[in-house]
Amino acid sequence: MAGEARVLGAGDEPLLEAFLEKYLESSVFLLSNLERGGIVDRGERSQPTYAANFAHDAITSVAALGWNGNLLVQGDLGLESAARLAIETSGRAVRGILGPLALVHRARSALGLDSAPVARDLPDRLFALELERLRVPALLEDPDFALRPPTESEVREILAGWRASYLEEVLGA
Repeated sequence: MAGEARVLGAGDEPLLEAFLEKYLESSVFLLSNLERGGIVDRGERSQPTYAANFAHDAITSVAALGWNGNLLVQGDLGLESAARLAIETSGRAVRGILGPLALVHRARSALGLDSAPVARDLPDRLFALELERLRVPALLEDPDFALRPPTESEVREILAGWRASYLEEVLGA
């Protein structure tokens, strides 16, 4: 049995955080949006409509349709129901689906988007780091080496372009 899907709201944050922490390496966008925008969708940046499937009072999957039309997916049981509910509730069109590739394909099928044209259908290579094994690079401990903030012209001429390209390509901004 797939359980029951419902839209998440105020007070559901601990449940969602506990669920997403089980999938930390592939839940960065979901956790970031939750931290920045909160769990209630007011249509602002970083505020998706969160819908989750529950079984035995525990979240089994979550789908979040953002202000930018990107559907973020995570979990397993009932993912399709959560995705449909997030879309129905938000009233937004889906512009992209992000998450573990197998879940993205499941959501596309459930939403009838298998034959829809896509700009990218590629797996992202994710890396997990064991924080206790990280070491400060020797170069950063060299007294003759210094880091500095970028200059205003570097921000305008280089970094802003990189950021805009990233936002456009990955997030559909």
